[in-house]
Amino acid sequence: MLTKNSTNAEIRSAMPTTNFAYLTVFAIDDAKNGYKTVCVAQEVDNGNPANTIQSLFLGWDNKRLVRSLINMNPAANENAVKMFGEIKPGTVLKGLGLKVIEQYTPQYEGQAPKATPQGEAVLRNGKVVYEHTTVVPFDQSGVTKIVEESATAVQQSSVIADIGSF
Repeated sequence: MLTKNSTNAEIRSAMPTTNFAYLTVFAIDDAKNGYKTVCVAQEVDNGNPANTIQSLFLGWDNKRLVRSLINMNPAANENAVKMFGEIKPGTVLKGLGLKVIEQYTPQYEGQAPKATPQGEAVLRNGKVVYEHTTVVPFDQSGVTKIVEESATAVQQSSVIADIGSF
């Protein structure tokens, strides 16, 4: 049974026929005060031009599974049921997606930093990177990376590969 602590490999293994192009429920856990935690995942493009070019040349898939948690009050669930049907593992939340924004501070206490496949913390500008996720309309989903730092603020920008310019 999948939970909010399941790994991406466990999610893909338990749901092999699921197309994660859209926001999809993979588990529902009990939370405090009778609420439920709806665990969702979506496959997003990494948004890194170097990875995009490497993907083309080496045949790699430049997508990864990103997860988020949504609190739900089962007593006030009528609108969600009207929109999506019964909310259960495998439910596709059409029209919604995940927006991932890299930041230098954790989104919540105890959050692990973004990690490489080898388990090492990802650094940008010499600082540890954390991923903040939020549910957004599908056409706004994707990854926003930290691209430079100024003395006054961290500037963020969506990174788009322009294959024709290299």
